[in-house]
Amino acid sequence: MDCFGPFVIKRGRKECKRYGLIFTCLSSRAVHIEMLEDLSTDAFINALRCFISLRGSVCVLRCDQGTNFVGAKNELQRALKQCDTKVLEAFLADKQCKLILNTPSASHAGGVWERQIRTIRNVLNVTIAQCPGRLDDASLRTLLYEAMAIVNSRPLNVDVISDPKSLEPLTPNHLILMKSKIALPPPGKFEKEDTYSAKRWRRVQYLTEQFWSQWKKEYLQNVSLRQKWHIPRRNLKVYDSHYQGRHASKESVAARASGRDN
Repeated sequence: MDCFGPFVIKRGRKECKRYGLIFTCLSSRAVHIEMLEDLSTDAFINALRCFISLRGSVCVLRCDQGTNFVGAKNELQRALKQCDTKVLEAFLADKQCKLILNTPSASHAGGVWERQIRTIRNVLNVTIAQCPGRLDDASLRTLLYEAMAIVNSRPLNVDVISDPKSLEPLTPNHLILMKSKIALPPPGKFEKEDTYSAKRWRRVQYLTEQFWSQWKKEYLQNVSLRQKWHIPRRNLKVYDSHYQGRHASKESVAARASGRDN
């Protein structure tokens, strides 16, 4: 469990800040995102209750203490420190759920979920920053749910992802929804001009496409096997210090480099 934000939204004539609360399952690798109106203890409990109502009960919750937020997120650090941890633990104990807090300044202790959270958080920040107008509460919540559906459709098994004849890979949506059919996107073509449109659903769908495009570059292209050199490198030459094995030496590399196919 981790927080990210803030996002500035428009509520009437006022501008307010909203935050995101993301959960990731260590078994199914599924994610769930809820919107927070603020970083108070009540907002955390309400969001956690929404998560439990939709996804079921939780046995163990792991999170850090907010010290991994740096720079512009100092406001988030101060707000998280003001949360009443005892109230949260009492609520979780009543639900038979154990809350485990990582050691401060030790984000590596939760690396198994921090990596997933960081990718989603960074892409969402870039996507929402592209919108010239402010989103409202409903639009931001819809965008978070659309991003959640995209991330939960990622393949868990990447061994045969490059084979077009292979079976459909297993995804977190298969495990949490028990359905193999994916939801179709809304019909129509969404362009950048939709961010200025009065139809808010078109604005959200354009941002959803931008999230998919950016997240695909950040995550999916790193898990598929591609025989491609991204950085130009010269070929191996004689006397290069290139050790392929435990007992390899420069002489063996020189002998291989001076073959007929050189």
